[in-house]
Amino acid sequence: MTAEQATDTSVIDPPASDLNEASTLRALSAGWTTAQDRAFLVPILNWAFAAMLDGPVIQAPHNEGDDPLAYAAVFFGKHLVDRFNTATDKVSPARVTDLTAPTFAKHFVTSGQELFNSAPARTRSAMIRAHVDFGFQVLTAVEKSIIRAAIDDGDHLVEPVRHGKSTGPVATEDKAAQDLIVCQLKFLADLHAALRFNRLEAASNRIQARRSLERSDEPPIALHPGMGEIMFEEADDTREIRFAVERYPMTAEVLDPRVVRIPPGKFNNRHKHAHETLFYFISGAGRILVGDTWVPVKQGDAVFSPRWAIHQTHNTGSEELVLLAITDYYLTNQVYIGRYDKI
Repeated sequence: MTAEQATDTSVIDPPASDLNEASTLRALSAGWTTAQDRAFLVPILNWAFAAMLDGPVIQAPHNEGDDPLAYAAVFFGKHLVDRFNTATDKVSPARVTDLTAPTFAKHFVTSGQELFNSAPARTRSAMIRAHVDFGFQVLTAVEKSIIRAAIDDGDHLVEPVRHGKSTGPVATEDKAAQDLIVCQLKFLADLHAALRFNRLEAASNRIQARRSLERSDEPPIALHPGMGEIMFEEADDTREIRFAVERYPMTAEVLDPRVVRIPPGKFNNRHKHAHETLFYFISGAGRILVGDTWVPVKQGDAVFSPRWAIHQTHNTGSEELVLLAITDYYLTNQVYIGRYDKI
């Protein structure tokens, strides 16, 4: 399966109605991308913007007197390409070329240039400015993501765009201009889908290659409560909340088992998340909420909580309630692009 084959996800992630809603740009601006994500996304965005800008129609206004607005937009667009190149060098050792660009990106450039070629002359100026404004908004999101990563790493890699500004609102009443915006949004939706595939490609290849994940430095051992690391603790007696979560030490690509301890009479927090969970009750007695239903539980019982289902556990007994929560967090953490509560 190729990245291009994985992009037909209009049901899952339909194109946004405007650039600000595009999933790719939201993920970059909000800091939801990893270093691997940025190394994948930024070179493709860079190539696509520059390749479209190099089209003969966009490059036509060589003199300012021909079309002052279009001329200024193209001049600013070349400045954006320089900034894109700088950003790309920060996140990836390789550039995307005409040969290595993914098919959906080539389709975006080809379709866009066809729109420019077929558009009436009176519309081309607005379309040129619309493409440069598209590049400005994309680059702003890219540099925000790099700056966020730099802050997280305690470093400063690049300054935000300070020279020039957006070309401003562009009239889109003409069908050709509207089609260009649709083309841009479809490209960003395809890129977001390809990103999701890219996150899972390495694991998918290992599965298909029947490659074992056995590690010589991590032989099989008997796991039991108390041997892992405490990954989370919370105590709020005003809400009767008190619990601790211990993560078992193991290297995995899908399963992430945790031990949860809840004192008598207390709850853990009521929450939901992307990972599905099988709760196995090691000791104690209580009840567990899944969705709208409370289920009484005791030692040896197991209860399943689907993805995104509200759930909470209450210790109704006189001794500590200990349960094993077997999640697929390491999978969903890769699949889901957004703010993710790992607990």
